Amino acid sequence: MPWRGGLAANTMAGTVSGWQEARRQSAKLAPCLPLETLFEDAIFHAAQGYPMSQSEALLLREKMPDLLANPQFRTAYDVPQAPQTGHIRRNPALARTLESLARNGLDSFYEGPLAKMLATGLAEAGSPLDHADFASHTVRVTQLAHGPARRTGF
Repeated sequence: MPWRGGLAANTMAGTVSGWQEARRQSAKLAPCLPLETLFEDAIFHAAQGYPMSQSEALLLREKMPDLLANPQFRTAYDVPQAPQTGHIRRNPALARTLESLARNGLDSFYEGPLAKMLATGLAEAGSPLDHADFASHTVRVTQLAHGPARRTGF
């Protein structure tokens, strides 16, 4: 499987539907906080930036030639061409996506304008995923695996 490009994106992203299911399950126990509140810090750090760790800066420097060849990467991410530990990394596209999810609900990742935009971008990159894959995505909840209780000696 390729590291970058459309064929590397050949499975549907399930994180957002996982968040949605976690909220459904949590709502059975107590009211959920509004998405605007839950995403507030993440939106702030995506928009205003955070200092890059050593491992992130090293990985970005290693992958920078491939990443800069991608016009979507260049417009979506504010990354210096020679990232160093401590450089401030901003991700305005992520901030906008989280703002959209907070405003329009988590379903909008799979249906609606955000889903259409993501499907279009994936198609342009050569991904086999399309809008129908977004619209038909569902989360599946399974039972947790249980094993015998273990004593820890405490």
